[in-house]
Amino acid sequence: MRRGTVYLLMALHVVFSATNYVLAKSAATLFLPVEALTMARAALAALLLVALTGTLIPRPRFSPREWFHIVFLGLLLVPLNQYLFLRGLKDTAPGHAALLYAMTPLGVLLLQAAIARRFPAAVKCAGILIAFAGVLVVMRPWTTRTPTSARSAWATRGSPSAPSCGSSTPSPRRRCCVRTIRGR
Repeated sequence: MRRGTVYLLMALHVVFSATNYVLAKSAATLFLPVEALTMARAALAALLLVALTGTLIPRPRFSPREWFHIVFLGLLLVPLNQYLFLRGLKDTAPGHAALLYAMTPLGVLLLQAAIARRFPAAVKCAGILIAFAGVLVVMRPWTTRTPTSARSAWATRGSPSAPSCGSSTPSPRRRCCVRTIRGR
């Protein structure tokens, strides 16, 4: 695979992952009960995979014992995981869920260190510290006000036609989006 394709796929993954939390928060609070939403997501995914089996996905050849394990893991990892994810999002801000997801490498590193019974390599620890520094830069816990980009503030200064971006009176739509993201 070419380098440009890899970067494009990584960028798409970041965009889809980032929007997942905001959209799931809206779905968990505004639409169906969490249980129904969980089952709908699992059923749609299962139907899509069954439809693709034999064409894009090769037909699996598993023993009955392996099918039992697959069904058990499928129930454990899809509906239970999605139910807990959506239930948690219903009661908290999407940023919290995103931060917990961002902590997955730390959990994997600690689990690996516990299983191997040795301290992780310095390079891995440095990577985790850099990731947390990035989270701190993004979350900026030392400030209490909403950040505005200098460019948007400059572009709208003195412009009565653009009240929503960078001005002191944001539009109701922008306030609603900010409340949804922050969980307020």
